[in-house]
Amino acid sequence: MHAINYGDYAMITWDKAAKQGYVKCIIDSCNGRYIPQYFIKHFSVDNEISKDDRETLEYGPDAEHYWEAWETVLDEAYWIDGNGNEWRLFQDDDLYAYRSDIDIDLGWETL
Repeated sequence: MHAINYGDYAMITWDKAAKQGYVKCIIDSCNGRYIPQYFIKHFSVDNEISKDDRETLEYGPDAEHYWEAWETVLDEAYWIDGNGNEWRLFQDDDLYAYRSDIDIDLGWETL
């Protein structure tokens, strides 16, 4: 089963979302604790990331508020693709970008 239906409301499974291009792995977990630093140096977003958070993440995992800054980015960062779709971040070992207009069932939560 690929879709879970609740009356008129439906969400799709992670696997189906990935196959349909609604979810993309953008940084592999092999980067470990450097994922936030890599992201801030190599990706851009459409909303403003605070100067303090950006500098903290650029400094790397030894920065005092590194993980707090990363949580802020995970919670707030988005970008709009060329088709007008909003994308957000989700991390479960790997770092993923997902379309925010698609309800994706992870089994334990919904994006």
